[in-house]
Amino acid sequence: MPKEPRLCVVGDVEASLAIPAAAPRFLGETELVDTYCIALSDGSLIRASYHSDPRFEVVVEGAGAVTIDRAGKSFSLDWSIEWVNVASDHASTALAERQPPSLPLFDFAADAAA
Repeated sequence: MPKEPRLCVVGDVEASLAIPAAAPRFLGETELVDTYCIALSDGSLIRASYHSDPRFEVVVEGAGAVTIDRAGKSFSLDWSIEWVNVASDHASTALAERQPPSLPLFDFAADAAA
């Protein structure tokens, strides 16, 4: 059985977690790269690619500041971590669409006219 890919976590939490993603494969000439998600206890959500040239992308910013290195191959979080969860991204991620609330720009004019 081949050795499964692992994600190395160091800092407040020390662990070697299985990456729940498949190795890249080809569909004709198109390379299909599998992705997975990393959820952190501060509320951050990171999307990562499982590839020989891995990449990390901040999807949701949590309480801490996430810094992705210039090469995109690792990231650090400037916050205390209580737990880390790694999950597959096979059509199982749903994000809320956040829109800023409407501002009552004309309420002041209505109050002044009364």
